[in-house]
Amino acid sequence: NELSTNNQSVVLISEHKVQGYCESSYDGVLGLGHRKYARESDQDTALLTTLGMDSFSICFGRNTDEPGRLIVGGGLPRLRYYDIPVIGTRHWAVQMMGASFGGGSTGRVCDRPPYCGAIIDSGTSLLAGPRELVASMLDGLGQPVAEDCSNVHDLPNLVLQLGPPGPQLHIP
Repeated sequence: NELSTNNQSVVLISEHKVQGYCESSYDGVLGLGHRKYARESDQDTALLTTLGMDSFSICFGRNTDEPGRLIVGGGLPRLRYYDIPVIGTRHWAVQMMGASFGGGSTGRVCDRPPYCGAIIDSGTSLLAGPRELVASMLDGLGQPVAEDCSNVHDLPNLVLQLGPPGPQLHIP
């Protein structure tokens, strides 16, 4: 559908030193942060605030060249959505109460207080974490990942338990 707004703040960067930006496959950055998380001294309007929206969904294509989609103000009726409270004030961060391959106890991390924080970043293509936690999780994988990833379909799903007790997000 079509979205339009008046008086939206836009930033034009005429010079930068961001490594790899010019070689990347994108042409810009669309900020979807809420105004309440902006710098206190910043008077620019956030896009979601200007549009009068308080929710959005991002769906990524699973296969090469499969398009993704951004849905502002709602979601797809056939999908099940969960509200997970945001913690902190500077990022889209949620509480992570567990992470493991296959959902088992071997290699499970972040399953005890104080648990972990997880930043939801649609601009990052990798999962990252502290070396000790990632190494412990990989111990639960049960087999090495082939250098060319040819055995990816034989590996267990990564199970993340996000937010207060409730839904789990399965990432194959």
